[in-house]
Amino acid sequence: MELKDYSIVKHLEKTPTQISVWALLMSSQLHRQALMKALDDTYVPVGTSSDNVAAMINQVIRGHQINFCDKELPFEGRSHNKALHITVICRKRVIDRVLVDDGSGLNICPLSTLRQLSFDLRKLEQNQVNVRAFDGVHRDTLGAVNLVIQMGPTKFSAQFKVLDIDTSNNLLLGKPFIHMAGAMPSTLHQMMKLIWKDEELIIHGEGSHSGTQTPIIDGVSREKEVELADIRDAEHGEQLQNWTFTLILIPGSSCDMLGLSTNDVSHKLPINPGLSPVKQKARKFKPELSLKIKEYITKHIESRLVEVMQYPTWLANIVPVAKKDEKIRICVDYIDLNKASPKDNFPLPDIHILIDNCAKHEMQSFLDCNAGYHQILMDEENA
Repeated sequence: MELKDYSIVKHLEKTPTQISVWALLMSSQLHRQALMKALDDTYVPVGTSSDNVAAMINQVIRGHQINFCDKELPFEGRSHNKALHITVICRKRVIDRVLVDDGSGLNICPLSTLRQLSFDLRKLEQNQVNVRAFDGVHRDTLGAVNLVIQMGPTKFSAQFKVLDIDTSNNLLLGKPFIHMAGAMPSTLHQMMKLIWKDEELIIHGEGSHSGTQTPIIDGVSREKEVELADIRDAEHGEQLQNWTFTLILIPGSSCDMLGLSTNDVSHKLPINPGLSPVKQKARKFKPELSLKIKEYITKHIESRLVEVMQYPTWLANIVPVAKKDEKIRICVDYIDLNKASPKDNFPLPDIHILIDNCAKHEMQSFLDCNAGYHQILMDEENA
């Protein structure tokens, strides 16, 4: 396979903790079989063009999107008329019947719930908010309170308006919380989805279960719903089991490459103490070449691969080298620095030795992840 047919740069742009889908398929037979099965079970029109196939794959891999499918419907299918209630942990208490309502403009905490959370009502934030219900009735809030809510492995801090009302819900999460968390609730599917650490976190509703879910709380009749609304003490380290997550494929960028920890390895640059630092005189380039150099350097500064040094002790010029694809590779003239460095009696092994060392191994690690910049950081004494 020729170099032009295999773009290794796209693979190297991934972070050290990620791997390209192509590399994963090439290194794992199980993943290849899984992909073949998925493709075999997927049907498209006969006249589907190659561009449409590429667009579909790109949407699946690069789509940082939340979506729902019919497989996630509860047993009742589309025939139910349930509101979305979830269970959360707040102030070391497990709170059932937390209503998620994207039609509410406020997060509401009933006064009865706040008392069960052992909250000092004297610490309420005073405000003059007047709440109007759907029937047009106006109510004044008692104040506002900030509560930390735990959902699955993550926590959110949200402000609630406190109302002295009789309700079957212990909390109401409205649009302020939904927008802040970037969540997408679905009453039809009885679940709420959001992105957490590059994963799709799914919070299942109370009483919801489908072919791919585990029932959390069995469904009950409307007459018993109010009686089951309960707040209990959370056990030490307790984590609710009403959530699952799915990995979302997100393309890596050079900004995500943090490099290897300097505690494990660092690049040291020995310098002969008897030689003085050299600052080369600035070279001039043609205007069109200067623009390409500026674009290249700016890109790497924004990507945090290189950084600006105001008062360097060593200063070397840029050396642009033309490539076959009419682009340029930016190199650095390290001739003076090489003269000041002690000679290494143990040079790097030849390429054929490196290839032989890869024999019988399924995967190979590439450290120069972007434009030849290695992920082994400079030692602090030489940086």
